Amino acid sequence: MTPPLGIRIAGVGGQGASRAAGVLAAAALQSGLFPTVLEGRGLAVRGGAVNVLVRLAGKTGHAPRCAPGDVHVIVALEPMEAVRAAMWHRPDTALLVVGTPVLPAGVFHDRYPVPAAIASCLQQRHSRSLFVVPADCRRPPNLFAVGALACLGATGLDRMVIRMTVEREMGPDGLADFDAGWRDVAALGKQDAWRSIAEQSAFGC
Repeated sequence: MTPPLGIRIAGVGGQGASRAAGVLAAAALQSGLFPTVLEGRGLAVRGGAVNVLVRLAGKTGHAPRCAPGDVHVIVALEPMEAVRAAMWHRPDTALLVVGTPVLPAGVFHDRYPVPAAIASCLQQRHSRSLFVVPADCRRPPNLFAVGALACLGATGLDRMVIRMTVEREMGPDGLADFDAGWRDVAALGKQDAWRSIAEQSAFGC
């Protein structure tokens, strides 16, 4: 059976990966889907690597954990965490990288790869990859990333349902971040290449 839509959110503690996953799951529930959220435990504190797996299905009975090949989209809130996440998934997995470098625990500044080199490496491996940097880097990139993902249409969820969920749960500031992510990605015009992702999943199964 075709697997549910799998979205892996990778970042550094303090960037709001868990909150982004919660927003997507809440929007999925509003849409009549059955989401599951699996948070990676461990160094899920400020400065430590964080991974959250969201699965969106049309029926219950799917396990929250899945094989790496069943992840359709990687959303990375930090460039180096995109590299970590990409190592575990297929080249045809879509990759959205949002945000600027945040040194994870144990990484020295002079040993952090140049962001352009990271982008070049990942773009060679992932034919469907997009790199977007929020204008306000002082804000957590999580809701900006949700807005970018909603614009791309990769989740199969209605944009307004996600937007209303953000407004209800995160207030005006969160909504502003969501809208900024939507606008920035809309200006790039990459939506057509990403909308087919939701069609690969089993919302109806």
